[in-house]
Amino acid sequence: MTDLVQRRLNSIEDDLLNGSPLPDCLRKCIALGADLRSAPLREWAQRELTGYPAEVEPPAYRKVPGGLAADLRAGGRIAKVTSINNVPASVREQLSAMGGRCDVRAGVAEVEAMAAHADAHWAGSVHLPVPCAEEVKSHLNKATSAGAYIDDVYWNVSASVFRGLIDQVRTTAVSILTEIRVESAEVGMSGTEAASNAIHLHVEGGSRHSINVTTNKSVHGHAGTASAGDNEAVRWTKRQTYWTVLGVVVAIAALYMAYLQLRG
Repeated sequence: MTDLVQRRLNSIEDDLLNGSPLPDCLRKCIALGADLRSAPLREWAQRELTGYPAEVEPPAYRKVPGGLAADLRAGGRIAKVTSINNVPASVREQLSAMGGRCDVRAGVAEVEAMAAHADAHWAGSVHLPVPCAEEVKSHLNKATSAGAYIDDVYWNVSASVFRGLIDQVRTTAVSILTEIRVESAEVGMSGTEAASNAIHLHVEGGSRHSINVTTNKSVHGHAGTASAGDNEAVRWTKRQTYWTVLGVVVAIAALYMAYLQLRG
């Protein structure tokens, strides 16, 4: 990376750690992605700002726990029903596949606004849409008493979960930038490759890519490569040799001392 790009990365990292507004930091990440020629970094920051479209699988940290809830209207009053077990078999299969979690696809500014609105108007819970809402509503209304009906069905998610999500996005951004800095400076990756690796690791949940390091040693005139595991094996062999030699020296010295004692 150039000094200019390095300074931009350090500045964004400082902003994230000092609590600067998250949307501003993500916009700077888009610019950094352009500097590094990294489409994955730009796309991640853009989606965190504007939201994840339906055709894109959101990261694992955007799958939050929630419960199926409904609003029951009766006599002009609304009562929240938070435990819904009587649902059609097809709906139960969908809910089971979701594992009690729902996707939060909105951009970070909207997520923050939803949490604030929930605290002020919905007793600290956020209402998210359910794919099978109409089917559940129709099924439940068949069992309600006269004069009462189910008005809405939704995922009931605590606002604190949304605030935790915002914190996770900030932490993920710091992890990405740190990964880029370390792999560029210590491993020698290009900024583009380091950014792609960081997104793969911290957003997509992949494993760290193996890194081959070219060595100056050669076999029959050809340069070779060694992985981190190979280097560790070399260090271990050197340690074994050192202690073996030291053990031999100590043993010889002990035999010599015993020989002197026998002669005396």
